[in-house]
Amino acid sequence: MNPITNGPFFAVLQSSVRPDMQGRVLSLVQSGSAAMVPLSLLVAGPVADALGVRVVSDVTYRATDRAFLRMWMEERPQVRGKFT
Repeated sequence: MNPITNGPFFAVLQSSVRPDMQGRVLSLVQSGSAAMVPLSLLVAGPVADALGVRVVSDVTYRATDRAFLRMWMEERPQVRGKFT
């Protein structure tokens, strides 16, 4: 799933951010992603204890599938040069 989601995401970032700013923007995105790991574990642990791991897994799998299908079926606008 990682290449399917991160590949297009980083391709859009690289095509829409100026080359001299790409290092800063990509490091900010990756730092933000890394910072979310402890927060998500703090939230997911008690929720899984309350609802059960199977319920949490089923809900997250379905949400991910729906988000992917929605992204896949949407019309993709041209974003090159939009943020430069």
